[in-house]
Amino acid sequence: MSSQRKRIIIAGGSGFLGRNLAAHFAPDYDVVVLTRGAAVGPHARAVLWDAKATGPWVRELDGAAVLINLTGRSVNCRYNATNKQAMMTSRIASTRILGEAVANGAAPPPVWINSSTATIYKHTLGAPHAEDGDIGATPCVKDAFAVDIAQRWEAAFFEAACPGVRVGQPVLFQNNDNIVLNVHCVSRHSPAFTHAVNAGERSPAYTFVAAEVMAKARQT
Repeated sequence: MSSQRKRIIIAGGSGFLGRNLAAHFAPDYDVVVLTRGAAVGPHARAVLWDAKATGPWVRELDGAAVLINLTGRSVNCRYNATNKQAMMTSRIASTRILGEAVANGAAPPPVWINSSTATIYKHTLGAPHAEDGDIGATPCVKDAFAVDIAQRWEAAFFEAACPGVRVGQPVLFQNNDNIVLNVHCVSRHSPAFTHAVNAGERSPAYTFVAAEVMAKARQT
């Protein structure tokens, strides 16, 4: 690991978005992916964690430029009791333990971006939502569990005691070609992270997020 290059930590970065973020940053940054064992691709160094408790992985956070948390069990599954529990706990536990590590670090990353979901907003077929749109479940679409995850996930993130750390939550919309049609970097608690790509614009998800991440990192 080069001492001359800034380090970026991607927790849960073994999937599509994490790998593309790693590829984007790799030419100029040391990229570390916190993983429970999944392969992370050629552009990052894998560091093991269980996403539940602190361990040797916390050393990677000290001196890092940015922390990005993408951890969470895929929602592309049957919503049985086991999977629903995994979807909930994987998001909340990882966010809480990262918050603990950042809060207790000697030199924590000055920017922390935690993944989120547009599901937190109330279902509508009317006018588009703004970031201050209604939040909550809609019985006819049976989304109460998904909204519950979103609210608890955000609560865990913003409960973290991390003075001096800039925080934000991105929400990404992708079609089947992995191209973003609409993108919002959402943080009702941190307006500086707000950004939107107009409907119809086509921009790779990782390029947008990478630009947002580094813009905030350079401001610290």
